[in-house]
Amino acid sequence: MTRARGSMSSRARMAPIRVGVVGCGMISRRRYLPELARNPAAAIVAVTDVNEASARQASIEFAATTEPDAAALFARDDVDAVVVAIPNRYHFAVGHAALRAGKHLLLEKPMGRTLAEADALIAAADQRGLTLMMALNQPFMPVHQAVKQMLAAGTIGRVHRFAVQYGHSGPESWSPPATWFYDRDAAFAGALLDLGIHKIDLLLWLLETGVAQVSALAGTFVKASPLEDNAVCLLRMRDGAIGTLSASWTAFGGEQNDLTLYGDLGRIEVDGTAAQPLSVVLEKPVPRRLVVEVPAIETNATSGLAPSGVIDHFLESIVTGREPLVSGRVGRASLEVVIAALRAARRGEVVSLPLAAAASLWDA
Repeated sequence: MTRARGSMSSRARMAPIRVGVVGCGMISRRRYLPELARNPAAAIVAVTDVNEASARQASIEFAATTEPDAAALFARDDVDAVVVAIPNRYHFAVGHAALRAGKHLLLEKPMGRTLAEADALIAAADQRGLTLMMALNQPFMPVHQAVKQMLAAGTIGRVHRFAVQYGHSGPESWSPPATWFYDRDAAFAGALLDLGIHKIDLLLWLLETGVAQVSALAGTFVKASPLEDNAVCLLRMRDGAIGTLSASWTAFGGEQNDLTLYGDLGRIEVDGTAAQPLSVVLEKPVPRRLVVEVPAIETNATSGLAPSGVIDHFLESIVTGREPLVSGRVGRASLEVVIAALRAARRGEVVSLPLAAAASLWDA
């Protein structure tokens, strides 16, 4: 599937896309609302949140009106697109309602609890010719875009092994009030769904192949929650490449956001804590190590200081009509791997993909 990028220059001279935001918590305040405000192709029209104080604060800061709930916001004729950033359990119902109301949709992960719910969102968008994009930001990071270019150029040859990890000290380090992350009914799953899905999405994009088999171990070691605070997965890709994926809510002392790709000619390393995060070690034709100059990786602590690329690409996709880089289909593929990994960890078995549409994040 081709994932194209277009130009916003023509749209910037046209009437802006009128956007409503459902959920005014930390991710909206630090990312979506500021990025919408900075983009001349967008106008923030309305916001809503179950916490009236949060909605009121956002409406004042970004010169928007408030609505009592998502349904009232979706009923507005002056809203073209919506950003939905609310607890996991509401993603499918609220996202589906937005699409049925004819709104382009940027949705926080996951798409829902089951693959069938993901399929329903994709179908609703397709039937109405709407943009459906998942808010997975790793492919937009400059360091990962540079890695993608290297792979396309054959810098390290064929990738046969990989290791990725994403971890921090837990959701409370990002948003202390968001205790729902530790509630099974509200969140569905733990660190693997919160953080691991980002690295799954990144691997699918970089390697341009799907996952064939998953085995995993998961456990809860520190957090007072029934959900996993750590998970380690072993993946076999459809092209035969193998590797590990780790997700952690107990990576204390700083965020870990790392990637290593091993190829026939060398390896690519991304160190999320380094000021110069990207290096290449080549064995052939001449052994050498290269440091590639790209910006440091944004962390939760620095989030909002630099554009994530998510909002810009969402608006661009609406304007051009091209499928977004992180489309609903891509979001479904990442969700499927998370479900497979959770099933593998709970049952102690190797799980093969594809899964049935009824497969659920609660499927044991």
